[in-house]
Amino acid sequence: GTRLAPFTNTKPKVLYPVENHTLLEITIRYLKKQGISEFVVNVHHFADQVIDYLERNSGFGLPYKISDEREILLNTGGAIVKAKEFLDGEDCFVLTGSDILTDLDLPAMIRYHRAHKNLATLAVKDRPTSRSLIFSEDYRLVGWKNNETGAARGDTTHDTSYALGFSTIHVIDHS
Repeated sequence: GTRLAPFTNTKPKVLYPVENHTLLEITIRYLKKQGISEFVVNVHHFADQVIDYLERNSGFGLPYKISDEREILLNTGGAIVKAKEFLDGEDCFVLTGSDILTDLDLPAMIRYHRAHKNLATLAVKDRPTSRSLIFSEDYRLVGWKNNETGAARGDTTHDTSYALGFSTIHVIDHS
């Protein structure tokens, strides 16, 4: 959100307009087009504006729940735990940031996730990035590297062709 200042000094990043649509609307419409039938929105920064926006637009035609983190920002893992009660009903769920513009075939990613019985499947791409995820030869996540500072975690000795940029789209198994 800091990169979008001064806009984000008074509004949340998800309400940033792109060609007359907000990032949040674009994300919801993408998910709906990909077959997602309901969603949960995690709110923190300017939460009331996001909630009001969703109410005024009737969730863009999809039922939704709000996971409220105004008290404390929990980051990805904490957000999943907090929203757990809303994520029941399927064997897996999709987690994405609302600042991701994509045409990814999400049903294909979900089918891949289920077929391989993964705990989590991450959408990655071979692209320039400040932080890379490092994968083994069979595309299992084995490490992380900050390409600007050189800081690394895990096994980063694999061939660099397996250093990929994370697209912040996940399919996560309920277990």
